[in-house]
Amino acid sequence: GYDIDAPSSFQLDVLRQDLIDLSEGIDIKAPTYLPNGTGVSVAKSLPVSSEKFIIVEGTATMFEAVQDLFDIKIYVESDNEIRKSRFMKRAIEERNQTLENAQKQWDYLETSGCQYVRPHRSSADFVLNGNSDLKYFSQILEYLYTITNSFQ
Repeated sequence: GYDIDAPSSFQLDVLRQDLIDLSEGIDIKAPTYLPNGTGVSVAKSLPVSSEKFIIVEGTATMFEAVQDLFDIKIYVESDNEIRKSRFMKRAIEERNQTLENAQKQWDYLETSGCQYVRPHRSSADFVLNGNSDLKYFSQILEYLYTITNSFQ
């Protein structure tokens, strides 16, 4: 009965305060979430430096409790088969899941995505085509981060 993707399952109060602290120039230690489907997190375990340009990714960024804190919101939309292929590869190769477990988790994520993620597409400032190579997105974000945080 526990829905790990429901907004009530996220520590949105912690995320909100961490984002406020970062925006005020205060370095934080963010929770690290274990990618095993349990919703378990390790509190104050990931050091994050306050910078001029901060990229925050993930489902929680779209929830109303924190959405107002972002200057720009980008929704990356990918074809469902591409998303599934990426997920299955990561689940099996990086997270050591069996094919059967990975498929069960994908089925759940696909349903929760329709319920919790897709409705927020309309609140994004930009909708990007995520069908391209993810390394390309990573390079763009690294470039933006580098040039923005280099200004005095």
